[in-house]
Amino acid sequence: MLLCSCAATASLFGSPVNHRIVLTDEQLEAYERDGVVLVKGVLRGRQLRRMQHTAKHLVASTAPITKGYRLIDFQGWRNNALLRSVALDGAVPDLVAQAMRLQQHERLRVLKDAMLAFQPGNVGCGWHVDDKFFWPCLDSAAHDEPRLEGVNVWITLSPLTAAEGGGLAVVPGSARAPWREKARRVIAGAVGGGTGPPATCAMADLAPAIHRRFERTKRLDDMQPGDALIHSRYCFHRGEPFAHGDTKLRYSIRYMPASARLFDNRFETALRAKGLRGGEPLDACGEFYPQVWPRPVLRERLLLRLGRVTQERIPKAPAPRS
Repeated sequence: MLLCSCAATASLFGSPVNHRIVLTDEQLEAYERDGVVLVKGVLRGRQLRRMQHTAKHLVASTAPITKGYRLIDFQGWRNNALLRSVALDGAVPDLVAQAMRLQQHERLRVLKDAMLAFQPGNVGCGWHVDDKFFWPCLDSAAHDEPRLEGVNVWITLSPLTAAEGGGLAVVPGSARAPWREKARRVIAGAVGGGTGPPATCAMADLAPAIHRRFERTKRLDDMQPGDALIHSRYCFHRGEPFAHGDTKLRYSIRYMPASARLFDNRFETALRAKGLRGGEPLDACGEFYPQVWPRPVLRERLLLRLGRVTQERIPKAPAPRS
């Protein structure tokens, strides 16, 4: 698999060409087996320091919004050139393409991002896979290849230890497990095969036996700033609460194949701007979910730089996400 961007292209979009990380056969096999893999040093040097500075500035300038997290800031890549350079260019999209084993004729688009801050005493979100508020795509059909189901790249900007907490707990193998959909229906609501509105963070209350199972089989990694967990859309995960220490900062980015179908969650701006009804491929959304692999689309990037992509008006009291 070849690195998709050249220096001239990156310069045109105002983003430097980042270092490339090649996943080993062992890492690729771990992702296919477990639905999650740890990759060290995804962000480094000046780019990492700038990301840390940006996250700290957001925390300092924003009032606390939820008991779950100190800060949740969505879709920052739409108006922040630094976040755009991380989410859209260089090492991160290329890592996702490797994990998904994409071929050169296949295309990848960015869906959502979130900058999050987690403080001692915050409860985070219980065991979950993201609902269609934060992952507005139709679910993969039974015949679809698991590799195309979507990927989250969860990058820590703070040092994390399993003993202290504050990181992302995952359940290896849950994305591929035969009981996955039964567990997901508990919290997914009617849009995910269950009933009623989503109860994304309430697994412990709604299905204590499943919660206990996840607690027994969870994995927590020691991570340094710039390290990333790459995990499947359907890998169960949760923020690990902690009692003492500094605020934990992280940046999370969701990616989907261009063929994925948009879900009408009633507030995605792409629906109104493009005259869509839901069910269309992400390709039809253009600059609202721009192409990141194997190469950018010039028109989409120019529209982004011109500020033509507006933010969603987030519904009242959205559930926090890890």
